[in-house]
Amino acid sequence: MRGGVAVVQDPHNAMFAGMPRSAIENVDDIDYVLPLAGIPSVLVELANTPVEEEAEKSIPNEIEFESDIAELDMEAVDNDGRPGKPSGFCCPECGGTLWELQEGDLLRFRCRTGHAYSTETLLAEQSDALEDALWIALRALKEKSSLAHRMAKRMRDRNALLSAERLEQEAQDCDERAAVIREVLLKSNSHALTELKDTPDLQGQEAINDE
Repeated sequence: MRGGVAVVQDPHNAMFAGMPRSAIENVDDIDYVLPLAGIPSVLVELANTPVEEEAEKSIPNEIEFESDIAELDMEAVDNDGRPGKPSGFCCPECGGTLWELQEGDLLRFRCRTGHAYSTETLLAEQSDALEDALWIALRALKEKSSLAHRMAKRMRDRNALLSAERLEQEAQDCDERAAVIREVLLKSNSHALTELKDTPDLQGQEAINDE
């Protein structure tokens, strides 16, 4: 859109492949796809290669508008005539409505205050928010179970057996729900660790550590 040369790290060589893969899939003219070790020499060569001067290309209104939002220009922030359309999703950072922007095959999201996401980044942020919510729910359930057990013991000491049984049942219900959430969290973390260990860069680092 504004000229230049596109250099992207080979996703197979990246610790986190999502960003370079997204660039390859959504940018029409990728000039170089290189392993990490090959990028510095290419950048040095490009920086030292003279290029013909071209007429300056105008900045599209949409990009200029988004830049103003990112810089918290209040006129842009308060402008309801922003590009795109409401997506129905909330911003993981501030909870505001995300606006959906389509550029060719590339789908992006930006909120009123300037937070911006690709589809992959938004999915990752939502996954993190979900995991945080699950940990909070797990802690709350275990705390409620612990308190219910203590209250049940006090009820039994007072010979209030029906109240004790009700509290013990409530504690058991909390423990069962907590066990389900714990299992989900363990599976999620196990999957993340497996993906990380399958990353070429990390495998190379592990080999160095083993030596």
